[in-house]
Amino acid sequence: MIRPLVTGSEGLFGHVLAERMEESYPDTVSATRAFFDITDYWSMTAELERLEPTVVVNTAAFSDVDGCELDPEKALRVNRTGPHNLARACRALGARLVHISTDYVFDGKKATPYEEDDAPAPIQVYGASKRDGELAVLSELPEALIVRTSFLFGPGRSTFVDRVVERAREGEKVRAVLDWVNSPTYTVDLADIVVRLIESGAKGIVHAANSGSCSKFEFARAACRIAAVDDPPIEPIRLADLPLPAARPERTSFDLTHLGALLGAPPRSWEDALGAYLLGEDEEDSAA
Repeated sequence: MIRPLVTGSEGLFGHVLAERMEESYPDTVSATRAFFDITDYWSMTAELERLEPTVVVNTAAFSDVDGCELDPEKALRVNRTGPHNLARACRALGARLVHISTDYVFDGKKATPYEEDDAPAPIQVYGASKRDGELAVLSELPEALIVRTSFLFGPGRSTFVDRVVERAREGEKVRAVLDWVNSPTYTVDLADIVVRLIESGAKGIVHAANSGSCSKFEFARAACRIAAVDDPPIEPIRLADLPLPAARPERTSFDLTHLGALLGAPPRSWEDALGAYLLGEDEEDSAA
């Protein structure tokens, strides 16, 4: 029997995952940070003992990359200590743990897509804290599943794609980076992937995203084309032109060979997923 608990269910991915889990498992517990604080070991453990989930999916994180750089203590508390606490509690309870991680554990210097066994080398506090979280989880629960993902977009909160389309429609200039390449990931697709990985009994590290990769500039142009924005005012810039407190890895696209083997087929392309999101196709399918 699968009785899930999703942490961070108020987040961009967490709320989509919780909804998807509830479709298959009506007893799913959606735990917001106010209800379930992974940095508080004793109160969190008490809740787990009360709820008795068989699988916990941890989407809770301090994911503000620049915020982590400015507050490294909080980054380590939430992204390293929190997952460690959760892994300890799950081990004591006998529950499975799925931990969501990030492409930012890599330095972005590899010319080809990253595979699961490539050596992490984070270049900012956020990535370092998330890598520490991975190691902390696996030290307690070697059978845990670590799902690394990249560049999320989807319903529930305005993200890069929403801002690009809105500004382009209003005729405002949009700046998008040419040399910042990764694997766009539709949260709806990612939620389905996580559910299928849980049901397959997957463990270890798995890279999960939509198929393919692109720069932020290519992604912005594709979004405007799909949204039927004529002659969008998109200005190409370089990553070095952005005055950001935290460094970003330039190229972190994923090799999805392992994921495809686990699922029986690779995920749909990021272009198809972006079209489904912008054109509301998933909402139409669910209403039919």
